[in-house]
Amino acid sequence: MEEDLHTVRAVLLISLLIVVTAIELRTSRERLRRRRRRRRQHQPEGGLVPRNAPLDIPQLLHPGNGRYLYWYTRMRHESFYKLLSWLEEHGLSNGQNKSHLLAEEKLLVFLHITGSPSSYRTAAVVHRRSLATISRLFHEVLNLLVRLHADVVPPRVVEGSSYDRRARRVLADQRFVLFEGCLGAIDGTHVPAHVVGEPAPWRNRKGVLSQNILAACNLEGDFTYVYPGWEGSAHDGRIVRAARAKGGLNVAEGSYYLGDAGYSNKSWLMVPFRGTRYHLREFQATTQSPQNYRELFNYRHSSMRTAIERAFGVLKRRFQILKHAPEFSIKTQVKLIYALTAVNNFLNREHDEPLDPSDDEDSESEDENVALGGTANINFSASGREDDSGMNQRREDLAQALWERYQQGLDR
Repeated sequence: MEEDLHTVRAVLLISLLIVVTAIELRTSRERLRRRRRRRRQHQPEGGLVPRNAPLDIPQLLHPGNGRYLYWYTRMRHESFYKLLSWLEEHGLSNGQNKSHLLAEEKLLVFLHITGSPSSYRTAAVVHRRSLATISRLFHEVLNLLVRLHADVVPPRVVEGSSYDRRARRVLADQRFVLFEGCLGAIDGTHVPAHVVGEPAPWRNRKGVLSQNILAACNLEGDFTYVYPGWEGSAHDGRIVRAARAKGGLNVAEGSYYLGDAGYSNKSWLMVPFRGTRYHLREFQATTQSPQNYRELFNYRHSSMRTAIERAFGVLKRRFQILKHAPEFSIKTQVKLIYALTAVNNFLNREHDEPLDPSDDEDSESEDENVALGGTANINFSASGREDDSGMNQRREDLAQALWERYQQGLDR
């Protein structure tokens, strides 16, 4: 009898639990339905993310919204449209495909991805486009900007060109007037790289996967030569030899670039005196003025050679993607360097004021090539050959002439 009573109680408890559970499930379902109803009432037609409601491009490109356009693209309204005009002249389609994408939107997407930096997914959300569409238009603009590179990044300065005239204005400064024939400066820089496969060759001395880029610029900070695509472990001297052998880094007879202590004197390259203080920070850290002709030469040399460091700094601050490792193939990453240096020069020509980089924005060369007062650990012959005797004598004569003018008080 007692066993039957316990059985009845157990059955009643189980039934009660089933009823309570059913009521909770029904209540939850009703709550979920009400929540979905409220969402439908507040979302626009066509879904939560409208397929045919892209970014309000006309509003962004309105002349009165120049500040917002600059934040979005890192360039002024006039410069944006001049670059857009060049791209359209060279084949950028304007609403001729299935998605009817405007040329303005294509350029906006490219600049948003490279300047922010933003991923394809972020750009897809902002512009309300599919990932495939974002990828396609990004590469369309990229390939056209690689063609722009040949127009605005000449491998050498042509006499009478805008580059030549601007460089001559710098050389008119009494401090640098004796550096006749100086085309600018040359150096290497590293940018993070995304590598699929064997990563070892791409790992630089800091243990970071990177792409080593050789570049030259004029004294105004415009790139005149760019040679990307080298592994992070490649030595700068090896890259310079390859650039010269390839024929791209051509320098007219009598002209030369300025290089740091990682290179050796060549007929086309002038480096500072070794065993003598060199970097501007070494002179700025003390009130002591140059004590001899070698120190004075190094000081003037350093003042001019920082043009390449400033150029790298401006480039990396304009295009934040160069501070990260974009998940592109190496081929696309190389194209990106050509494209962005082209846009950088284009903006410089349009006098589009860049963000001011700090003096230490790209201080890799100073970090990797320690102060010249302690050069025991630097392989100065790594560039392939011993110093060129002709350039050694030219540097000696220039240093003596600078010292003579300095003692006369002509260029203090």
